[in-house]
Amino acid sequence: MRRSTRTPIPNRKYLQYMLLIDTGEPECYDEAYQGKDASKWELAMKDEMKSLISNQTWELAKLPEGKKALQNKWVFRIKEEHDGSRRYKARLVVKGFQQIECIDYSKIFSPVVKLTTIRLVLSIVAVKRLYLEQLDVKTAFLHGNLEEEIYTATRGVYGRWKGRVGV
Repeated sequence: MRRSTRTPIPNRKYLQYMLLIDTGEPECYDEAYQGKDASKWELAMKDEMKSLISNQTWELAKLPEGKKALQNKWVFRIKEEHDGSRRYKARLVVKGFQQIECIDYSKIFSPVVKLTTIRLVLSIVAVKRLYLEQLDVKTAFLHGNLEEEIYTATRGVYGRWKGRVGV
């Protein structure tokens, strides 16, 4: 058997998956407050809380006797805009995996659009020569009714979720 004497070159297709790149996005609350962009992350978190409260989705509350509070987590992302600017986004998410079936919840439902539906709409737009525009609704998941009482805790502060929660 003969082996090649050439130096192997990694496949560029998979090279991007092997690189560890620092995106500048904090992994946790403490990291956001200690980083160089702390003021921008603070504004993003305040914007998220303002949105939750103005949509009447979340409110400060005392934890009732016998209720368990789920933990929250801040998720931070930097979005690149078309003009090259950067937008700092913070989302408060509930760690729903802490819930126990038949104790904390009874059913799960998450509406998802099927790819065939998107293809159908795009084909109708193309055939009829219509104008199509994409719209990103920042707080779409906040609207709706929540049957269960869900309490969350972050740093000793308790809150009650009143709207549909993306857990």
